[in-house]
Amino acid sequence: MEWINIAVEWIKCHLGETALILAGIPIIISLGVLAFSARKYVINRKNEIDQKRFENYHQLLDWLVVGRNVGHIMLDSQIGCVYELRNFENYKEVSIRILEGLKETWGKESVDPRLIKEIDITLKVLRHKPWYCLTLIRPPVVNREKKSTTKR
Repeated sequence: MEWINIAVEWIKCHLGETALILAGIPIIISLGVLAFSARKYVINRKNEIDQKRFENYHQLLDWLVVGRNVGHIMLDSQIGCVYELRNFENYKEVSIRILEGLKETWGKESVDPRLIKEIDITLKVLRHKPWYCLTLIRPPVVNREKKSTTKR
């Protein structure tokens, strides 16, 4: 009980500090709740984006194997799907296996060589693409044109 008396005496002597502490507690609790809510939002948003990428990847595979159009446009659509598989770094290993399997299967059938060529190019890119690099940052373009040294 003695510690209660000590606390009461301290509060009587330090009313300004006590008021500051009591005013700060709700602010600290509010900031904690805000941080928790922001973390929860970021996690949920990341899960939604991952789910959408999963659906997009499987839709591309469906369009590639089954097709979505008929005729020459279907071939171009399939080539585009093969090209787009390069953008799914999370599925790199399985994309390589799928494309190798399709190349083997379609190589036995009468498939347009443009599609097989695009599969080869995409396989090369998937095997050698450094996934740790940001895709938004492009290497600088080197101007290979020779500038004339003569003055005009």
